[in-house]
Amino acid sequence: LDKYISMSYGSGGKKTSELINSILLPALSNTELDKLNDGAYIDLKCERLVFSTDSFVI
Repeated sequence: LDKYISMSYGSGGKKTSELINSILLPALSNTELDKLNDGAYIDLKCERLVFSTDSFVI
């Protein structure tokens, strides 16, 4: 991991994976975050509401 976080860490490639696996997951690990999904869902009575903040998924 580099000394400073640069724009390359936001590209979604190797640098992003490196940042997530070496810094974020060890600090924030839980059963939901460890799935590394690009979105989330809420089950309502008759529907499932799905959302994402990742514009590449939409």
